[in-house]
Amino acid sequence: MSEIYVLAIDQSTSQTKAMLFSEKGALIDRVDVKHRQITNEKGFVEHDADEIYKNTILAVKKLVDRNADKKDGVMCVGITNQRETAVCFEVKTGMPVYNAIVWQDGRAKDITDKLSDKKPYFKKTTGLNLSPYFSAPKYAWVINNVEKARELAKSGDLRCSNVDSWLLYKLTGEYKTDYTNASRTLLFNLDELSYDETALQAFGIKKEFLAKPCPSDELFGYTDFEGIFDRKLPISAVMGDSHAALFANSEKVGAVKATFGTGTSLMQNVGTSRMESVPASLVESVAFSFGGKVF
Repeated sequence: MSEIYVLAIDQSTSQTKAMLFSEKGALIDRVDVKHRQITNEKGFVEHDADEIYKNTILAVKKLVDRNADKKDGVMCVGITNQRETAVCFEVKTGMPVYNAIVWQDGRAKDITDKLSDKKPYFKKTTGLNLSPYFSAPKYAWVINNVEKARELAKSGDLRCSNVDSWLLYKLTGEYKTDYTNASRTLLFNLDELSYDETALQAFGIKKEFLAKPCPSDELFGYTDFEGIFDRKLPISAVMGDSHAALFANSEKVGAVKATFGTGTSLMQNVGTSRMESVPASLVESVAFSFGGKVF
């Protein structure tokens, strides 16, 4: 039997990485493609979502070209991504209506300030502190400030996604996300594992604008990466990058990991049940979900 390989894509804040792994998890090769950091004097931090998609295709092509002898052995794809970064696009064309607003960007503070009386509700329901750091305030800012987005929101043709569901839509035509990414939007009810109607109404976002939440080991769709492969490969796993790092470090309850990248992230797996009491300075999110379990 020929060797089996896994193609992994890590779409991070500074670059897109395509990696080839052996069946046993050994890294065979890696290609990095950087994208622009679009900033201004107001402190806005943006990315060109279309550039990110094109860089994903480019990184995969370079990786496959360098490992042509292993191409037929690639059996599946996994994706990790920068979290909270917001991409709003038109569903009919698949084109962004505005640059992606990066997780670092705090321009939506006025929106969260107006909802300050709902802080306890958001903390209890979503596990998150009410902050412009998360995706929903960024979606609301785009709808409030970009005319094209307002028009599409009225017609029902707007989609508000994180980077994972943006890439999935472009690669497969499917509009899905995993629980880890959904839990970083300020819209996801951790107890029900679905979008919360009260949170949606607070930000003026319709449920149909959002990607379908799924376990991290869902079959998310199939892609040939615009013809790079002569067959469609299944995308078999999706996680936010910090969650994937926690999972890779250890699946055991109680495990802790620290990530040092563009930002620093400290996370702990507390098990399959929510904590009874969480300090105000900490937040809860889905760690990962696989095999029918959610941690």
